Amino acid sequence: MIVLNWNRKYDTLECLQSLQHVTYPNYKIIVVDNGSTDGSQELIKQRFHNIVLIENRRNLGFAEGNNVGIRYALRKGADYILLLNNDTIVDKNLLTELVRIAESDYRIGICGPKIYFYNAPNKIWFAGGMVIGGITYHVGAGQVDIGQYETIRPVDYITGCAMMIKGEVIKRIGLLDPDYFCIFEDADLCLRSRRAGFEVVYIPTAKVWHKISSSFGGYFSPLSVYYRFRNNILFMRKNMHASDWLPFSIYFARILLTSIMTAILHKKPEIIYQIFRGLVAGACNVRP
Repeated sequence: MIVLNWNRKYDTLECLQSLQHVTYPNYKIIVVDNGSTDGSQELIKQRFHNIVLIENRRNLGFAEGNNVGIRYALRKGADYILLLNNDTIVDKNLLTELVRIAESDYRIGICGPKIYFYNAPNKIWFAGGMVIGGITYHVGAGQVDIGQYETIRPVDYITGCAMMIKGEVIKRIGLLDPDYFCIFEDADLCLRSRRAGFEVVYIPTAKVWHKISSSFGGYFSPLSVYYRFRNNILFMRKNMHASDWLPFSIYFARILLTSIMTAILHKKPEIIYQIFRGLVAGACNVRP
């Protein structure tokens, strides 16, 4: 299991505490610290002696930060790699359920759990990911769980918040694409995995609770907005065909206008600036 931390020590400590109760008998926790300056490293070392702590000198982003941990895990012979956001807590049977289903079908390359809101424990945040017209969305987002998403099924992508990957997949298709830095690298990896013949599967019996965009300061923070708009265009440029651009443009225009209106209503001109900055960066392929 790889937990990426960047200046969110208390979130990470709570996540690591929940991982102490995981029932699966054979796993190792790897914490990759992305150059934190809040004392995270010292606290983690003090409180948890059964983990591997890798300390990056600077913030490499979600993609390359996790790649550091993935490379380490593969060198140690890991068959499966679970990427887990540090602002989560997990059900004790998380790994047992993910591995059970992954082992049941050799075609499964990537799988992931049902994810709830941390502050609304029975409200769904993610029940599988779909890509329509180049736009990604979470199935079931915001719905109270009444058992409507209890079927194990193939999906377009699994969120990087909690994604288990077979080591064979990484060896075949490569690591997370660092061009994204953060956001959309999960959908990109899953798309590449599917093109290589692997299945991407949602597993509802595995469960996680998520605080949502803690590292970014919230879903509508300037950093999150910039990378969502930049990387959606980058994702399209890297993966979609010419015929996909028309439906993408229609969906994307709606999201763009909604985001601008929301920023105006909340008197946040910096958000509008980051939206257009992200658009230019995505179109011009500006590096992170």
